[in-house]
Amino acid sequence: MADAGTRAWAAMDAGAAERRPLATLARILAFARPYWTALVAVALFTLLFSAGRYARAYLVKPLLDGVLMPVAEASAPPEQEPRGDWLESALAWAVPDLPVAPETGSNAGTPEDARATAAPATSSRADVRGAFRRILIVALWIVLITPAALFGRAYLSELVLGRIHLDLQRRLATKLLALPLARHQGERTGDLLSRVQNDAQGARESLKLIFQEFALSIAMIGVGLATLLYISWPLTAVALLVAPAIMVVLTVFGRRIRTTARDRQAQLGEVTQRLVGILSGIKVIKAFGAEGVESAAFGREAGKLYRHDMRVVRNRVVSLSLVEAMNSVAGIAILAIGAVLVLEGRFGLTAGDVAFFATALATTYRPIKNAAKGWSKLMEHLVSSDRFLAVLDAAEEPADAAGACPLTGVSHSIEFDDVHVTWRDGSGRERHALRGVSLRVEPGEIVAIVGPTGAGKTSLIDLLLRFHDPTRGAVRIDGHDLRQLQRRSLQERIAVVTQDPFLFDTSIAENIRYGRPDASDAELLAAARAAHVDEFAEQLPAGYETMVGEFGVRLSGGQRQRITIARALVAEPAILVFDEATSALDAKTEHTVQEAIEAMRGERTIFLVAHRLSTVRRADRVVMLADGCVVEQGRHAELMARSGAYAELFALQTDTGAGPQPG
Repeated sequence: MADAGTRAWAAMDAGAAERRPLATLARILAFARPYWTALVAVALFTLLFSAGRYARAYLVKPLLDGVLMPVAEASAPPEQEPRGDWLESALAWAVPDLPVAPETGSNAGTPEDARATAAPATSSRADVRGAFRRILIVALWIVLITPAALFGRAYLSELVLGRIHLDLQRRLATKLLALPLARHQGERTGDLLSRVQNDAQGARESLKLIFQEFALSIAMIGVGLATLLYISWPLTAVALLVAPAIMVVLTVFGRRIRTTARDRQAQLGEVTQRLVGILSGIKVIKAFGAEGVESAAFGREAGKLYRHDMRVVRNRVVSLSLVEAMNSVAGIAILAIGAVLVLEGRFGLTAGDVAFFATALATTYRPIKNAAKGWSKLMEHLVSSDRFLAVLDAAEEPADAAGACPLTGVSHSIEFDDVHVTWRDGSGRERHALRGVSLRVEPGEIVAIVGPTGAGKTSLIDLLLRFHDPTRGAVRIDGHDLRQLQRRSLQERIAVVTQDPFLFDTSIAENIRYGRPDASDAELLAAARAAHVDEFAEQLPAGYETMVGEFGVRLSGGQRQRITIARALVAEPAILVFDEATSALDAKTEHTVQEAIEAMRGERTIFLVAHRLSTVRRADRVVMLADGCVVEQGRHAELMARSGAYAELFALQTDTGAGPQPG
């Protein structure tokens, strides 16, 4: 079973590799559906901002054709007249009066002729200043509107991205908790951490690229294309000649980036796994002086990650360089062609038109370059999105069957009926964990499950907890197949004390109350006394409010185990499972745990999974497993008297011989 999760992720990654980028993109965009109203506002702000950018570029045309060119063509400014206000003074300074060339001939010098010839000059001067005034007013509106549109677009898009990221985190946490235990046990911790951290962040970056860079770039390219067509369709046609070549570059290199990025993300999982191994095994590493070995191993994995990353970078940089080269060639060609058309008077183009076109084209090329850069990044992040989506797509625990009934307790029996459990190893060969196990346990009975390593003890208990379902046969409580019971009600009636006493980084009281959050203080203290937690907790300065530290590092192993027993007892379960709960305890602590178990005799059905047989002598029944089968069962004294497999195993542990032992 250990390889099941790894094989499942590999299969899902292979399926993701065949998925088209647009299909992945559509799935990622689905997370934004609840926020469509805010996204519509973002789109409107984006269009308004884009229009402002091109309106700014448009001001080049009237400034050149209506102001600068007439002024430049004037031979000499006349004597300035005083102006009445600051705006008129500024306009007079910026736009001097336009002179009128004197007429030659007999009537040229008369006052009437001077007044007649001055009229066009006055009209021209008024037109120029009026044009300049309009340009200033439009520029003022652009200055006011464009930053406001940018603020609205940036703030709302970040707001939506933050909400989506929160949704992704919640979905991910819910999904991880809903995955079957076999998936968690079979999965490598480093790879899973890489998926839920790095790849989840990659999914968020995909959305950020779409809502910010791509939305703005596409809006500006669309507005820019319309503007260029309005100015001059021949020059626009020349500019569009490079579009097919740009699309080919983006498509080809996008595919390469996607492939190399997938290898990089897989290697990132290996690096994370190596780091998890170092942190988890730091005590062993230091005990054996293996720091150098681990450092070298981590360096090798990190070096592989660097090489994979540089392949991604190489493809991205080459694609951007090619797009930049094509944009530069198109820009220079348009300037040259535009100059020729103006000089030859073709298509009614003016110098202002060409300047406006060049400015608008430069404004459009920037979002084109940003879109090309964003496309390369998007191909990288979509690989992360695929790996993240593989987690969300993983099969969850089976839902309750239709008509499933709740479990209210154990009134009659717990029965394992001809149970078989099979699984496939890494080579695909079928393995048997349990073979035809049949067992009936009465309410209140203490049953010990013993046997050598690999005998099937844990597999049998996992069936009772419904971490797995049997391949064949059934497990029943009071005649009800577990598959016909509500899973939640089953979990509420069973409590487990594991070999590794896991504690949360909180107080002793909160760790005990985790078994039943609504337990009263009196119930909590009663459970603590039954598990002998009071013997050490009441001696601590903070008592039950003492913080235990991460994984309970501030307490001894025996103290941690007592807290886990109290946690199980406060849940008031009908079935209590001790899964190798005393295997790592000293003799005194083991005796304390045995006393706690003995105090519950008859009140709860108890399963003792044990490798050390010294803990099972007082059990009502001992079930001996070997190779997935029940080979013996009975009381300790009875099995010792038979001198069978149990007696042989007991003798190996106690070194007393295989003869009968007192019960």
